[in-house]
Formats: sequence, structure tokens, C-alpha cells
Amino acid sequence: MKNNHSYRHFKIVGILFSLMINAGLVKSQDTLKTDKKLYYRLTMGVGIGSGYPLQEDDYGIGGNIEFALQKQKAVYSLGISGVQEFQILGVSHPAKSIGSIDLTYGKALKRKSLYASLSAGAGWVTSVQRGKFLSSDGGWFCTYYYEKITHQTIGFPISAKIFWVPLSLTGVGLEL
Repeated sequence: MKNNHSYRHFKIVGILFSLMINAGLVKSQDTLKTDKKLYYRLTMGVGIGSGYPLQEDDYGIGGNIEFALQKQKAVYSLGISGVQEFQILGVSHPAKSIGSIDLTYGKALKRKSLYASLSAGAGWVTSVQRGKFLSSDGGWFCTYYYEKITHQTIGFPISAKIFWVPLSLTGVGLEL
């Protein structure tokens, strides 16, 4: 039992990789000028993702919001992101999920309407898993009830982004 718990904890510490295809609002000013002004960016996105405790075959609905300050090429950001299991037929409670609150520092590159950044930092990670089977209500679309197992730990996020921002308030991008 102790080895199983250590293994789960190791997975939580080591894995929070979710691929989010973002299509949302991007509010920013022209960045990377040589002046000493501070610029900001607010990014919100939704998409599909996968990550521990979701299994290899499981995908979930994800979302993120990030507020970033940028001075020349340096970017400081505070972000919240999460992925929750997507269930179509039959429902299991609790739904598996993982989320994090991250504080990162990185470098940015902007060329015309393309924006790219790479950053890393520290974060607080919370996950929900299903434990032992408790009961089910039967029926056509059966609901299964499981023990709720919650893990929390410190994480070390790495973020790579590329966005196409054709208008000042709208962009489409990819974030890993």
C-alpha cells in the first residue's frame, strides 16, 4: 500500500502536461519595443487535454487563464489551468481532474502578428482521482460512485506557446 501511494505521489510531482488548443481572448499591447515600459497580456483559452490522473486513453475538457507582464523580452505570468475528465455515456463520481496555479518567468518573441514564449516556474497542483467503488444507481445511463482521492503538491511548470494574433483582442494558438 505504501509503494502504491508513493508511486501516485511521484506521478503527481512529475506529470502535469496538458496540451491545450487555445482559441480565446488575447488582450495585449505591442511588445518587445526597446523602451522601458511594462506591457500586459490577458489570455483565456479552452480546449481538450490529457494529463495525470487522466489515463492515456482519457481526454478531458480543459481551460486556462493567464495574466502576464512583459518588459522587453522578459515575461512574468500568473496562470490557472485545469483538465477534467469528459464523460459521454455513463457518469462516474468524482470525475478525474487535475489543475494548477502557476507563477512563471520566461522569454518572449514577437514578429508582426506571431507571438511565442517559453517559460518555467513553480506552481501548486491539485488532482482528484477515483478510489474504491462505493455504489451505482443502475438504469440505462448508470452513475457510478467512487471514493474521492485528492492529492496536492508543488509542481514545476514549463510552458511553450505560439499564437497568431491578427487583431488586438483576438488570437489563436497552441500551448504545451
